[in-house]
Amino acid sequence: MNAPLPRRPDHVFVAPSLLRVVVKLLLVLSAAGLGVAVWRLWREQPTWLVAVAVGLAVVLVLCWVTLMARVPQRITITGPMVHIHRGAEVHRFDLEDPGVDLLVRDGSVAFGHYRDNWVIVHARDVDWRPFMDVVMNYQNRADSNAEARDERFKR
Repeated sequence: MNAPLPRRPDHVFVAPSLLRVVVKLLLVLSAAGLGVAVWRLWREQPTWLVAVAVGLAVVLVLCWVTLMARVPQRITITGPMVHIHRGAEVHRFDLEDPGVDLLVRDGSVAFGHYRDNWVIVHARDVDWRPFMDVVMNYQNRADSNAEARDERFKR
């Protein structure tokens, strides 16, 4: 029997980083420069261009390693599930679960679940309005789930 394919995230929020934008631009420029240098080496074979090509190759590899070494915070929302990726850690929260606590304060939201540590998402790290619209939509469902649970246990 085939396993179902994983569902694509409904929303993805990635922390903006000016340094990553600069490194990506440098990566593209060095790749283009390396391509031109290799083409000129193939056509004309000037010896000074070998040093330029090697230098551009080193810059290209350093940019790639830098981009792969430090991935910024990434938040994916698939249905009611929030996955907060920070480096090697992935924090998961079910927004429809009444046991998930949310604390919303000036430009930040903290997610907590039972005895787990709190995970704080700041407004500067996400597109705040759409993120909070999605979170609050599911949080309203969690509130109704909590009320239904409380009614069941009152009997």
